[in-house]
Amino acid sequence: MCRSRCSIGADAVPFGVGAHPYLRAGNAATDDCTLQLAATTALPLGYCHMNSPFLTQVKGLGSYTIPRVDIQLGGSFQSNPGPLVQATFNAPAALAAPSLGRPLSGNAPNAQVNLLPSNALAATPTAASAGALYGDRVNQVDLRVGRIFRFGQRRTAVNLDVYNALNSSAVLTESAAYGTFRAPQIVMVGRFVKISAQVDF
Repeated sequence: MCRSRCSIGADAVPFGVGAHPYLRAGNAATDDCTLQLAATTALPLGYCHMNSPFLTQVKGLGSYTIPRVDIQLGGSFQSNPGPLVQATFNAPAALAAPSLGRPLSGNAPNAQVNLLPSNALAATPTAASAGALYGDRVNQVDLRVGRIFRFGQRRTAVNLDVYNALNSSAVLTESAAYGTFRAPQIVMVGRFVKISAQVDF
């Protein structure tokens, strides 16, 4: 399989190509096929190499049964990085064309502009993955109190679970749009309680 490329611009453009080993075009041999793709997005050379910071996650859990009274105590804690901070602006063609001196590639109606150079360009705001800026950490504490009741050979455990015991309202998803930058879109579910029972026989 032969590969060729042609850049019509004056600047060097990073380029990579590969083929899946099971690539097929019907019953035709791949050597007889020609695939032409028009590149509509140029990734600046500055985005070719990025060093993402270490992301620390802390998780722990424990449980203990108080003898004689058969009371179970348990809890878990987790601390995760906050949401990836991104900022994007959809520039309409009428705004972008004068600065480019030409229409947008493929006569696109608008172009997405990433306002934070530390994050990767992406076709959609949620696809950026460089990860240089993050929001506040997301911390959550869950607790459980249980009581074991014994009836002969049978055993019943009644549990009370408290999720998000500290009632954290940490932000899980933020807006990346220019007009509503970092506005919370999804926050952690508030404290809630669940009662459950387990019967062993």
